[in-house]
Amino acid sequence: MTKTCTEPGAAVYPYAGQPTITSTSYVARLPRRFQGKELRWSVSACAPNTQTPRLQGASPPISCAASQPRPLRWRLPAPELRLPANDTSVNTVNSLRPSFTLRGSVTGAEYYVFCISKPGVTCPTVATNNPNTIVEKVQGRLHYRPTQDLTQFRDHTVHWTAAACNSVFGCMYQQTVRAVTITSRTPPARDPELAYHWAPIHYQDTAGNGKADYITRFDYDGDWRALNNWDNLNRFPLRAYVYYSVSETDTHWFIAYGFFHPRDWASATLDFLHGNDQHEHENDMEGLLMIVRKDGTPYGQLEGMVTNAHKDFYSYTPPGSRVREGPGREALDGTLSMRLYAGSQHPITAQEAHGHGLKAWPHVAMDGRNFRGGDGLVYFPSRTQTETPAHKNDRHVKYQLIDFFAPVGPGIITRDPVTFVKRYFTNLGNFSEHYIRNPYRPW
Repeated sequence: MTKTCTEPGAAVYPYAGQPTITSTSYVARLPRRFQGKELRWSVSACAPNTQTPRLQGASPPISCAASQPRPLRWRLPAPELRLPANDTSVNTVNSLRPSFTLRGSVTGAEYYVFCISKPGVTCPTVATNNPNTIVEKVQGRLHYRPTQDLTQFRDHTVHWTAAACNSVFGCMYQQTVRAVTITSRTPPARDPELAYHWAPIHYQDTAGNGKADYITRFDYDGDWRALNNWDNLNRFPLRAYVYYSVSETDTHWFIAYGFFHPRDWASATLDFLHGNDQHEHENDMEGLLMIVRKDGTPYGQLEGMVTNAHKDFYSYTPPGSRVREGPGREALDGTLSMRLYAGSQHPITAQEAHGHGLKAWPHVAMDGRNFRGGDGLVYFPSRTQTETPAHKNDRHVKYQLIDFFAPVGPGIITRDPVTFVKRYFTNLGNFSEHYIRNPYRPW
């Protein structure tokens, strides 16, 4: 029913072959092509015209009188949403440029409008790009993929919907919106790469001929006998190694590093001066724990470090860290220095000679920025190389990481890092205590 019922495309009821309409009401099934259009409809009353001359025995012709046409509007329906997310849950998409798709086309629609907004924000029908809403017009297709990253919605749950639009009715939005969480989480690094990324640049003070202060591996002498490591110190090369292990919760990685020396050769005099009641001994291991928040990047964000020096622990935070000193008397012991090396920032640590107490650089074994006594080693992490220091004042020695779990571990630092970290830090924010994995806690 367009301008007149004699024009092409008009629908006239009843159709040919259908019974005559004798009732004063009629349900017309409109063709789909009329959807989204402004229409007019009218009714004609028809009856035999007995006044018109006709041949003997012929039926009188039918004459009809049409009513004035009235307007009829068949509104556009809203489109059906397809992906992402279903109608009852929140989906997570691992992309800052996710694709949004409709289930099918809407007859009568000239274009579509896609809207992504924070919950509670009303979607406009014109193009919009602000911190709360993005609206884009799409023509000729049933999907929309942003041309720029949706950084304003990173790690937020947003609502998305779409509207079918034309020049007659404007836009009709689907009122049942869908929720989706937009992230940009790249796959996390595997443990060896994660450990290498945060592996410290390590300052080691030396004394005597230096060899008792070289870091190495427990089986540096080719065997797993613990009682000959002291005596073999001058018989085998002391290639540089650092042990590591990784534990993980929903929110954090905990990376433990262990520094092994065949001898702790602290003298009784040094013990007295430093307040220690342990004397020199064979097989010395000091360790540290890195606290790394998962932030969607492969390596996360370093938030703090705790080191082990004999019977004491020392806590440090890098510049800009959100965490604060622990509850009770566990005050922070300083700022963790960082240094750019091999394309990323690495923490800097230091160990004293003799007893090998471990702290953040330069809080031990240093006079300002120099080694006490003027000599010492500087170790740098390497993926592929391990080196033996050329002498006790070698300032660039490469070390390799080896799995900490199999041989030995530095006690509570690796067994239960969650409890350990809670003791030394507060203001941890979203901090999960649920282990996804911890090789020291298989139960």
